[in-house]
Formats: sequence, structure tokens, C-alpha cells
Amino acid sequence: MSGYFRQWSTIQKEVLFGNVNVLFTVQKMCAVFATGDKKAIADVVASLQKELLLRVTGELSEDQEAIFLGRLMQRTSTSVEMFMETSHIDCILEQASGKTCRAAPTPGTDALKKGKAKLAEALLPEEHQQCRKPVGQLLGLCNLRMDVMCAVRELSRGIAAPTMDQRAKRKHLLRCLGGSKNYAQEICPKLRLSEKRSSLDVQSYVGNDWAGDPNTGHSTSGVATYLLGVNLQSNSRTQQTIGLSRREAELYAIGAGAVDSLVIR
Repeated sequence: MSGYFRQWSTIQKEVLFGNVNVLFTVQKMCAVFATGDKKAIADVVASLQKELLLRVTGELSEDQEAIFLGRLMQRTSTSVEMFMETSHIDCILEQASGKTCRAAPTPGTDALKKGKAKLAEALLPEEHQQCRKPVGQLLGLCNLRMDVMCAVRELSRGIAAPTMDQRAKRKHLLRCLGGSKNYAQEICPKLRLSEKRSSLDVQSYVGNDWAGDPNTGHSTSGVATYLLGVNLQSNSRTQQTIGLSRREAELYAIGAGAVDSLVIR
């Protein structure tokens, strides 16, 4: 095990120790999340404590909450729910003076894509910080909120030189978050394997935003991958090749979904 840690240079790594699945995450410190048999987890933790200064901070028991990397996890009899505290979104809204704004049903709207000369104007230098700080805070929500991934990525694209268009998109996204603060991602298998059938089907749902970038004409692919009805991963990526039609952009999105499915399989 000591040799493994000497060669470990990645930010996040998942390792299987026997029948215990251990997720290592390195940021300012090392965080460990383990799943499996309770006794086996205790043995793995004892082994890790010989190599690392490791302290157990919580246990995800039924009807209890645990915190991992700033995310709250709550376990029920059939599922695990992951979410951010509502105070996190309240803080973002308060800094943007949007706590009393009217909620929006979606994180984006086609009306914001229509190019207008006024919206293309650059913001004043003193307004840059007001646009950049919320984007950094919203990036932490992307792993739990599939619905805001694309909108946050669009905002981060123009973070170097924010415009009035970026400000309008940010306000609309914050209005959406203000009305969905209690959103939680549920991890609950919807399917069960029978004794006669042991194969697993990986399902990927894809979508695209054709020519979503009005400046470059690039499209955006969205992929959500499921196993046994549970979302394993989701992402929003800019297509490298400019699609000349909506169907061509859909074809590139299907390719991205197939790649993610093959990696998991």
C-alpha cells in the first residue's frame, strides 16, 4: 500500500480493497469515502491509518446525514440522497441581490441566445468580480445538478471578459436556483437482476444544443449515463467540430454518449 501512495499523483482515484470500494479525493487534504461491509470497512480504515493521518468523521447510517466534501448525504431504507445545503444557494443569491427574485422554471431560455448589440457590450472592470465569483460558487453544484451543467459551462466560457449577455444569463440561472433549492440527487436502483440473468445494460441519454455559441457556432453535447436506473455520470461538453445541421450535431452527441457507455462497461 505504501508503494501505491508513492506513485499516486492523480486528484481522484477509486480503489477496490477486497469487497470494499474506496474513493480517494485530494484537494487541500485527503478525503476518503468507503462503501461495503461494515467490518471490512473497519479493517480497511485501520490499514489506511497506518499510512495516513486519517480520522473518521461520520458514518452514513439509515435515517442519518453525513457530510463529504461539502455535500450532504442522507440514507433511507431504499436510497441515498445527495444535495447541497440551502444556505449555499442562499449565500449566492444574497451576494447577487436575488433572494427576492421571481423563480424561473428553467436554467436557460432561447430568448437569451438571440444576439443583440447591447447584450454584447463588455461590462465595466469593477463589475467583473460580481460575475466571476458566482460562477466559481456554482461550479460546485454541477456534480449534483445535471440541470444546470450546461448553463454554468456557458457562464464559465465568458468569465475572462464578461458581457451584459453573460450577466443576463447569470441572473436567469440564479432565478432558477432560487426556486429549486431543495433539489436532491437520488441514488436508488430502479431495476433488480434475476438469478437467471446476470447481464447489466448501460443506458445513455444524449441531447445537443445546436450552434449554442453565437460567437463560434459550436454546439454542445449533453450526456447522462445510467446503470440499473441510477445516474452514474453526466456531463456537458462543447463539440470540437462545428455541426452544419441539427442532425449532424445530434450524431456527434450520440457518439459522445456511446463513448461514455463503453468506458463504464
